[in-house]
Amino acid sequence: ERLPGRRGEGTGTLDKILLPMKFAEFVETVDPAMKKLLRDIDLHQGEKTQNIVFGLFDRKIDPVLNQLQLYQDELDRLFEQYLITGGIPRPVNEFFLRNSIDSSTYEIYIRSLIGDLARWQIQEISIKQILRSISNKLTTNISWQSIVKDTDIGSHNTISKYVGNLEDSFVLSTLYSIDISKKNASFKKEKKIYFQDPFIFHSLRAWVMGLTDYFNSSLLYLGNPEIKGKLVESVVGNHLVRLMYNIYPSDVFTLHEHVFYWRKKGGKIEVDFVLKSGKNDLFPVELKYQNQIQNSDYKGLYTFKKGILLSKNKFDVTGNYVTIPVSLFLLLI
Repeated sequence: ERLPGRRGEGTGTLDKILLPMKFAEFVETVDPAMKKLLRDIDLHQGEKTQNIVFGLFDRKIDPVLNQLQLYQDELDRLFEQYLITGGIPRPVNEFFLRNSIDSSTYEIYIRSLIGDLARWQIQEISIKQILRSISNKLTTNISWQSIVKDTDIGSHNTISKYVGNLEDSFVLSTLYSIDISKKNASFKKEKKIYFQDPFIFHSLRAWVMGLTDYFNSSLLYLGNPEIKGKLVESVVGNHLVRLMYNIYPSDVFTLHEHVFYWRKKGGKIEVDFVLKSGKNDLFPVELKYQNQIQNSDYKGLYTFKKGILLSKNKFDVTGNYVTIPVSLFLLLI
């Protein structure tokens, strides 16, 4: 099917893949009042919102953001719910009908992954060990070898292959460190691996940990502010990948050419995400999902002399940097 002409020709993408809802799509689905507001201010996903996002790197605050900030409490409430349900319709529907999600719904997703494993001829226990290691190391810099040490899989090449399989099934996303002098990925350095959706994360984390009360285990996880921030970072990473895909849609799009993290030599200064445009411009995004923002929280952005800092609730312009609540930012993607 990859032969020239086999699948037809045309602009854009030929393959259509239905992914979990982004936060903005979730908001429009579950909150009719917010949906009407977004329609009234003509905030549709596309070039307009992309211009608003990238305008932030030039310290440009579109008036629509000041209008949306009036609804910050509502956006934060919806974001808390999104961290539970993710963007898959069935768990979203169950949560808003019953304020809970049935265990069988989590297990439907788990069984679908087990079916993929059978097609790949991968042992279930191997994937469980890898996912357990990754979930425990979420948001930290890891190497294939560090995952090998957590498993009985003897080869880092096997780990790399299996993680690639999980990427192909839209379970995980792997980000590589960027060499900012060359403006490309440093594939030999440590990586960051994220889950692509909160519900996927909660399902698989409970599965690999041997937990059977899926819903309450997700609430317990989110009840810890420190580890909750790790899932928020995972959500941000997934949304930034989808942002760059929407800007550069292609059947051969690879996130490894457009979304990275950056770590300064020596490892003491880091930026969570760096976006690279088709013109090789770099755009840094740092997440600080906490109640108080300090001047030191911007230090990773100093190297780039611009950037966005995603906060829990702060919205302002500080020097060359824009600070914006993460729920408001994700609404633009």
